Amino acid sequence: MLTTLVTSIALALAASPSMPAPTQSSAPVPNAPAPVASAPQRPAEAQPQEEAPPQPEPPKLEDRIPPVSAQAFTKAGKVEITLGLGLSLDDAFIEKLIPELSIGYHFDDAFYLGLRGGYAFDFNAGHVDACDQTGANCGSPTASQVKQLPGNFTALGALQFAWSPIYGKLNFFGEKVLHFDTAFLIDGGVLFLGRQVGSTNGRTAPEVSPGLGERFFFTSAFALAFELRDMIYASGGVQNEIMFHFGLTFLL
Repeated sequence: MLTTLVTSIALALAASPSMPAPTQSSAPVPNAPAPVASAPQRPAEAQPQEEAPPQPEPPKLEDRIPPVSAQAFTKAGKVEITLGLGLSLDDAFIEKLIPELSIGYHFDDAFYLGLRGGYAFDFNAGHVDACDQTGANCGSPTASQVKQLPGNFTALGALQFAWSPIYGKLNFFGEKVLHFDTAFLIDGGVLFLGRQVGSTNGRTAPEVSPGLGERFFFTSAFALAFELRDMIYASGGVQNEIMFHFGLTFLL
């Protein structure tokens, strides 16, 4: 009987399916530490080289010379005294050298009113000859003959007005600045005439002189003055002479 039981158990085991062999699971293990990844190797940084400090740029011309924002030399409320010299430029008979003195007042930087006077030294212009009554004998006129020609005057006195609407500066080589103003001029006065043969004019004649003037300022009290005038007057008829004046101006 025991033999029969053992035989039955052996047959039962042979007839049952075989159990699979245990395999290793690939599922992650809970609470398992994550694998440590190695950091990538960074290339070594190049050391910055020291750069030379930048050189300062030279100042530009417009930075060295400031613009004219206001008049550097004002004339408003000042008395002006000018010592000058006048020269006639186009007289066919008599050239004149006229020392002059003018004094006036600047109501503001634009308007001026003053007095001007001068004495004329004349000499032969060398443009004409003197002939005798026959016209055969001619030569340079004598000083007395020249003084009898039209245009001979010995002195002048005038009231002068000036309007100066322009003020500016001149820049020399980017270093020196010269301030100036431009004026429109008008004079009215009297000429004292020399004796003229054959003329019915008196010893005085009215004159008017429009012109243009420039002043170049070196300080607030000193300037150089240049003027060009067309002097119109009556001497043996209506005459006009272009006169050039220059002088030293003092502002007090």
